[in-house]
Amino acid sequence: MDRTTNPRILFVLMGYSPDDNGAQATRAVSLFHEIKTYFSDTSLIMKEGENPSVEDGYNLIKPRFSLEGNGILLKGILFRVQMTLAIIRFVHKRHITSIILRGYDTILLFPFLKVQKVKIFYDFHGRYNLELTQQNRHLRAAFTRMCDKFILKHTDKILTVSEGIQSQIPEYRYKCLPLQNGVDVQAIEDAKNRQPVMDIPENEYIVGFIGNWEPVMRIDDICNAVEIIDNTTALIIGKGYNANEIFSQYRSKKTIFTGRINQKDALFLLHKMDVCIIPYDKNHYMSKINNFFSNRKVYEYLSAGKPIIVSNIEARPAFLIDNVNCLTYESGDARDLAGKISELIHNPIRAEEMSKNNTELAKKFTWKNLVEESGIVSELKLHY
Repeated sequence: MDRTTNPRILFVLMGYSPDDNGAQATRAVSLFHEIKTYFSDTSLIMKEGENPSVEDGYNLIKPRFSLEGNGILLKGILFRVQMTLAIIRFVHKRHITSIILRGYDTILLFPFLKVQKVKIFYDFHGRYNLELTQQNRHLRAAFTRMCDKFILKHTDKILTVSEGIQSQIPEYRYKCLPLQNGVDVQAIEDAKNRQPVMDIPENEYIVGFIGNWEPVMRIDDICNAVEIIDNTTALIIGKGYNANEIFSQYRSKKTIFTGRINQKDALFLLHKMDVCIIPYDKNHYMSKINNFFSNRKVYEYLSAGKPIIVSNIEARPAFLIDNVNCLTYESGDARDLAGKISELIHNPIRAEEMSKNNTELAKKFTWKNLVEESGIVSELKLHY
């Protein structure tokens, strides 16, 4: 393959568009922008959304048919075939030297990439088959396990977002690059100046959560806790696992659900929160792996300078130190959570100290710092 005078790098997101606010899309887009500051010939290929972006380096693939309605599974498979062919054409035409992938649905790219001698970086976020098994989706779990086994073996470098996730693949530790999730500190600061998106009770203590509800999150802990404390309101942003059931059970004057909203609007509302909760479920398999989690919401809470209350599980981020950056509560115990919220309500000096500690800690997790520390820039240079 004809090599160019500079590395040519491609980020790939199979099923996501620039409109998506989820962790997969925002992480890839943030890394893309940061890597592009080192290598100008860096591109991103993803699905076209409702509002096609014209940002430099974006290459958006429009589905040939609607991905909604009947036959959505088949349509999803056909779109990934369409994406795979588009990526192959792009890699060949642009003489890509390195590619950064995520997801087992990228497996069909590997034979072509190996023939073309493209260096493959795989962004690994844990063994998805274990989560599917816990949900009793055994057939899909077996399929993803097979895909992961092939991908991890044949990828050149594995990006891991936490020590706990890296511990799941000890046989590949030699090719792992730790690169956890980060935060755009300036974007969170800028969000303060947006126009209000909804009315928030003025005289209430706001207990907040922001992000997609994964099965590992006990949203009901927050809803039940605020029922116990006077003059508190839960503001819960996002949607996800068991959402309709939780909406119907807990929607009241004490709990406000926004559903999925624009990320910038969500960050504006983040500034309205007095304390932020990370309600991990101690019974989930992930919660039992030491220092496993690296959720984007944690870094957003830190950057906004919010006191944090997190369930006391093994998997919580190790940098959250009890009584310095957070308080901990017993997962599933709404009364214990309510007690910790009350501690901060009645001790504003302690809450303010925690806020200052978290604002300072957030500076460690800018994308610039994380990319520099990971070694990925040197790895991208090496292959060229």
